[in-house]
Amino acid sequence: FGTPCMLVTLMPKYLIFNRSGMQLSFAWEGDLQSPVTVPDQESKPMWNIRRRPNCEKIRLSSGLSVSSTCSRALDISLANTGAYPLCLRPSASRRQLVCIEVDDDMGTLAITAYGPDRCHRLI
Repeated sequence: FGTPCMLVTLMPKYLIFNRSGMQLSFAWEGDLQSPVTVPDQESKPMWNIRRRPNCEKIRLSSGLSVSSTCSRALDISLANTGAYPLCLRPSASRRQLVCIEVDDDMGTLAITAYGPDRCHRLI
């Protein structure tokens, strides 16, 4: 009665689901040295520990590391929910298409990686 009360949650703001058929690594733009590696058919939370104002962009690559030559940066925010095709280059001669879906789940943004079968196609 009159005592201040605050609800605290330990839910991450970002959850990554990998359904792409290959292992993927995700990293925040500007912090490519600390990637979150997610094996196929698994999920992991992703924390933006070194928060920079207006920096909600991620890059991803196939394998264990993320470099500046991996995918283009993808803006992850509530305003940008939807599906985005990204082209990864596991080697100089090979390309891999991945579809990233960003969805809001009660305050947590779900980032799901699918294989090329989920990407939009023009016929």
